[in-house]
Amino acid sequence: MTRAGRQDIIFYIAPFEGIPDIIHDFVASAIAEKYGVTCRLFKTQPLPRAAIIKDFPDGEKICDDQELITYLYDQLPLDGRIIVGLTRALLQTEKTAIVGCGDAMLNGTGAVIISIMQAASDEERQVVSLNRFLSRIDKFVAHEVGHALALPHCPDGACVMSAKSYEALDATPAGYCQKCRVVIND
Repeated sequence: MTRAGRQDIIFYIAPFEGIPDIIHDFVASAIAEKYGVTCRLFKTQPLPRAAIIKDFPDGEKICDDQELITYLYDQLPLDGRIIVGLTRALLQTEKTAIVGCGDAMLNGTGAVIISIMQAASDEERQVVSLNRFLSRIDKFVAHEVGHALALPHCPDGACVMSAKSYEALDATPAGYCQKCRVVIND
């Protein structure tokens, strides 16, 4: 998929409760520009009860990332290639306490879940600037969409598909290396 576009390919954006319009609009615009696809937006919806592991009195939640991905995948319309879920909830897997920024199916068609809360602060839990926050969201989405398009982690440190710390991620362009671009374009 090149920037020239594949307008016949449709990505869906599925915001869960608490996601500001500016965030889902930003994600849809970034995906449309980066992949040259059509993006369609779902209405904001509550998190599925089956995915909620812990519900705090202040409204914050921890969710099972695989439950959310399965839920999203089941919501993917037949004309869609990928559905990108956006949540404020922290994500947890069976293997780790908290997932970094998101998770994805590795099958070329599927679902991606992004936790915007992970992009809002650094390792010391200090709030980051709006520009850094949006840059991280862009990179998180590119990374997880890359997984949904069947890309594994990449050894090229300048590629958004390399697994890295937030500091390294902040210094990395939001793009793919040549090797990963070849896989995506096939």
